[in-house]
Amino acid sequence: MKVALYARFSTDLQRIASIEDQFRNCRKRAELEGWQVVSGSDGNRPQYRAMLEAAARREFDILLVDDLSRLTRDSVECERVIRRLEFSGLRIVATSDGYDSTSKARKVHRGFKGPMNEIFLDDLRERVHRGLTGQALKRYWCGGRPFGYRLKPVLDPSRLDVYGQPSRIGTVLEIDDEQAAVVREMFTRFAEGASCLTIACELNARGVPSPGSTWKRTTRRCKGWMGSAVRVILKNPLYCGRLRWNASQFVRDPDSGKHKRRRGPKAACS
Repeated sequence: MKVALYARFSTDLQRIASIEDQFRNCRKRAELEGWQVVSGSDGNRPQYRAMLEAAARREFDILLVDDLSRLTRDSVECERVIRRLEFSGLRIVATSDGYDSTSKARKVHRGFKGPMNEIFLDDLRERVHRGLTGQALKRYWCGGRPFGYRLKPVLDPSRLDVYGQPSRIGTVLEIDDEQAAVVREMFTRFAEGASCLTIACELNARGVPSPGSTWKRTTRRCKGWMGSAVRVILKNPLYCGRLRWNASQFVRDPDSGKHKRRRGPKAACS
């Protein structure tokens, strides 16, 4: 029997080594059963789609995962995928939670697991947000690196991590002099009446690196500055000395599967 392995780690709290751990468990089960492993992929979206396409072509007979949540924690999507794979005649086996699509109790099994996985995500989301709120109240920075700043870790020498190094208890913003000069120029030119598109063209003409110049993307909308990027910086209260927290949130569209940005329930500035 030909087996495909599929693994995924779903949160920043998990290590990339989690993929290796899942594959190790799956390979151990395959060896015990005498199954031939023909492929393995991790759970970024393109490889997830590639796995489904390979299943439709019947390139393997069994899909082996560590547990059902590795397919997806969305109970609706999980049920849809499993039904599609089972309809194709594939067997689905989860090594950790004991799921086997050949079992008569398979529907009851995943009927419990689906809601449990979604509840786990809800709880995780609340815990992460609670922790970030605590950091924000301490005036630590909770977002990514905004243009014009560097991220400076705040260390506590009295608390050591597992490696014996001072623990990181927060992050603050530190001005990047080179990029800050570009930000000041944007505000000056805008005050003089220049449009966002004009400012972007001027920066591109001089070869000024844009915020996305270090992004590791294979396809990009633009190599340099765009007028929309300039507009975002000019409208951001951070550049006027105000920190904003909880201004927006991302929710998943149940139809497209894409995450859309919405205004947060309570935005705070200081």
